[in-house]
Amino acid sequence: MDTRELTALMNEDLALTYRAMVQTIRNLSGAPAADYHHVQLERITYLERQVAHAAELGRQVQFLGGTPSTLVPPVHVSPQTRDALNEELALETLRLTRFRRRIREARLAGVPHVAAAVEQILVETQRQVQLLQATLEASNEIHKPH
Repeated sequence: MDTRELTALMNEDLALTYRAMVQTIRNLSGAPAADYHHVQLERITYLERQVAHAAELGRQVQFLGGTPSTLVPPVHVSPQTRDALNEELALETLRLTRFRRRIREARLAGVPHVAAAVEQILVETQRQVQLLQATLEASNEIHKPH
């Protein structure tokens, strides 16, 4: 893997991070407060971290000699809160998988500091995946027929 290939892949990761931000904003504004109020503040905090992730990915793309992407892939909007959270979970899980690959690829390309930057993003993304999973599991318990 050379740095040009790595740059292109990281730009794809950046675009997915933009999509995740838009999706989170949409889901936060559309979620009934009563159903998911207990995690709204954590998700808002994570949204702020996503902005930081995008900025860091952009810095790494520039360091590698590229121009950070400004493209936002299409965001699917689900009218049901639970479906929207499942879509958000799927996107965060995809980003997690991609970040794991990117860490390996950055090390192979001889840019360990890029790998370290992505590693920090991976840790925070993993926490968000766990939060979304816990929220959906708790929702299953609340909506389970008795």
